[in-house]
Amino acid sequence: MPTAAEREKIWWQHLCTDTVHVPLAEDVDVLALSETYEFCGHQIKSAVKSACIAAALDNRDEITQNDLIKACDITREETYKVVSANDHTVSRAIPLKVEQKDALMEDMQRKTDKCIYVLQ
Repeated sequence: MPTAAEREKIWWQHLCTDTVHVPLAEDVDVLALSETYEFCGHQIKSAVKSACIAAALDNRDEITQNDLIKACDITREETYKVVSANDHTVSRAIPLKVEQKDALMEDMQRKTDKCIYVLQ
């Protein structure tokens, strides 16, 4: 996870560079965002996009601190849901008998050999 200083740089990369310029209201405090939300770069990018969409839907020309805070809260909540989701695929696994496992392995090997032959 990036440090607060690194997060601040990432926020600016998604808000204002030579190729990107998100119009910001005077109340936007990127340092506060970077210190409050321990996000990775992808989460920061997602929050910026969400804030831009919220402002556009409200027919506003600039992003406010409140837009960014709401977007960060949503991003944090979505991340929590993904992290806390249970993988139920393992609980449904049916143990294979040795013969079944061997047959599957042989079938996979035949298919792999066929693919390698085609690629050559």
